[in-house]
Amino acid sequence: MVEIKKHWREEFLPALLVALAFCAGMVGIFYPGFMTFDSSLGLWLARHGEGFGMTPQIVTLVWRLLLPLDPSSGAPLFVLNHIFFWLSLCIFAVTLFRTWYAQILFLIFCGLLSPCVLILAHVWGDAMLIGVLSLACALMFLSAMGHGKWWAVLALPFLLLVGLVRFNALPALLPIICYWGYLTLAGSLKNRRLSARYVVLLVVAAAFLAGIFTVNRALEKRFVTISMSAWAVVALWDLAAVSLATGEMLIPSFARPSTTTLKDLQKHFREDANTTIYAVVYDNGNPQPYTSAQLKRINKALLAAIIAHPKAYFEHRWRLTRYLFGRYGHEKSLVSYAGIIPYGDNPPRALPENVLRDKAVGFYQGAVKTWWSAPIVYVVASLVLLPLLWRQRSSEQSKYALVLALSGLLYAASLCLTAPSAELRYFSWLFFTAPVGVAVFISMVKQRHCPAVQREDGNLV
Repeated sequence: MVEIKKHWREEFLPALLVALAFCAGMVGIFYPGFMTFDSSLGLWLARHGEGFGMTPQIVTLVWRLLLPLDPSSGAPLFVLNHIFFWLSLCIFAVTLFRTWYAQILFLIFCGLLSPCVLILAHVWGDAMLIGVLSLACALMFLSAMGHGKWWAVLALPFLLLVGLVRFNALPALLPIICYWGYLTLAGSLKNRRLSARYVVLLVVAAAFLAGIFTVNRALEKRFVTISMSAWAVVALWDLAAVSLATGEMLIPSFARPSTTTLKDLQKHFREDANTTIYAVVYDNGNPQPYTSAQLKRINKALLAAIIAHPKAYFEHRWRLTRYLFGRYGHEKSLVSYAGIIPYGDNPPRALPENVLRDKAVGFYQGAVKTWWSAPIVYVVASLVLLPLLWRQRSSEQSKYALVLALSGLLYAASLCLTAPSAELRYFSWLFFTAPVGVAVFISMVKQRHCPAVQREDGNLV
């Protein structure tokens, strides 16, 4: 016990102080957080008690609860996201490495140099996803390393929150929640047949998904005052792409002005984003709510278009995939925006003069244009990790890293068919899982070659 206390005092404290310094530095540089149109709309909804169908209700609710701290910006949510992110990295650092310099290198590599920094600089649901999900996974890692299953139990509400923050994060959550079931039910599953274990884990995953759907439906029923479908705008964009490729108007008549022609679609269509198509499929460019019957007709029209013209549909999606996973220019991604867009009667808020922020924004914006921020690099790193980790799957650390890598890959893969545009922020989770997975593997290799320095508490060094 004395040795463990000594370890936490001598090895955890330096990493914690450095993580706090990095967190305070990022918050101070980017405060109160950049706000694009989506962010400013979120602030307006929180201030007016409105609920917009295209915005996660849990994000609006959390923002509403934090409004008394700052009613003119998303600063409280911005700060909270950073605290969660850097706390999670601190947990990984001290659990994976013993020496202070290895811990700091980890914090720099997975923190300061990560594309996540520029995403966290914005008040986005994507930033909230990074903070909350990274903390949940860090707590699960403590449990996986033998510090007690209650850490995994503590992670459950954070996992539920992630499912509500980003509904399209469910592919990423599936392997994580199955592993969560493995961690928390390990004792009761130990003496059961392998098939029985899989059944139990599938039941856990099904219960988790049912909980997400139930809570989300209740939140929408309680808070949504402006009914809209986020998927509808993606489906209409896909239909517009297939229409242009085939020379046939496939967008349902109720979902566009009667005067809309293929020339109108061509004029406003972009291969890498769906936002410009609003001017065609919506009167005056303003999104309109659809009834349940109309949403079904849109989905039916898209399915019919895919069946009738699969080549045109998948060529369209392949073009977007190339934009998504390649290098990004400033003009392609909102992640490079550094400011606060006004909306409605939101209190005017300007970013304070900050030379350090300008330099930091310039540095990270420059990094966005390089291969360091290209999602394909992180996909390849994760794919390379999978067979290496699979060979050592008997190790608990390897199992955890496998789950983490698979989670990031599934989240990225789902974007190929669901993304509405090529935005770097959509890869926020992949930018976290790939570097952390690499760090776990490096720590395992170091342990294998230096077994004598393994700590008594079971942690890797």
